[in-house]
Amino acid sequence: MEKRNIIKNFGYVSRMDNLQALILNHRLDNLDDLILKRRKNARFYFDNLTSDIFIPEEKTHEFNTYHTFVIQTKKRNQLKKYLEKNGIPSLIHYPVPIHLQPAAKFLGHKKGDFPMTEKLSNTMLTLPINQELKLSELKYIVKTINLYFRR
Repeated sequence: MEKRNIIKNFGYVSRMDNLQALILNHRLDNLDDLILKRRKNARFYFDNLTSDIFIPEEKTHEFNTYHTFVIQTKKRNQLKKYLEKNGIPSLIHYPVPIHLQPAAKFLGHKKGDFPMTEKLSNTMLTLPINQELKLSELKYIVKTINLYFRR
């Protein structure tokens, strides 16, 4: 990777050392609880965000672990700045679609080949979802987002 969002070469990780394995084993023991907490946080967002945003619903045949919680809005950049100003971290994952990354140049794709992907790369914003969030923090995040869109 060059910077955070530019991929010059595709890579892979093929093995883990003993310390990583030990940590992973410990984390796996707590995985069900972690996923439950993240799913509860996601449900809180679904139930309380009333703003001009789109949140993809989990389909009945899916089971989302909510590693990330992604919303979509045409005002993504402005909302991100507003959240930052109010002490709420957010991220823009994959602002450059994979088919436009330097590492994918060999595939021969150009801008416009995947219009939906390109549209989403300009509207997606990742909100905090981690299992350590307190209810008061979730309420603050939701209140701040809802206030932003009511202005």
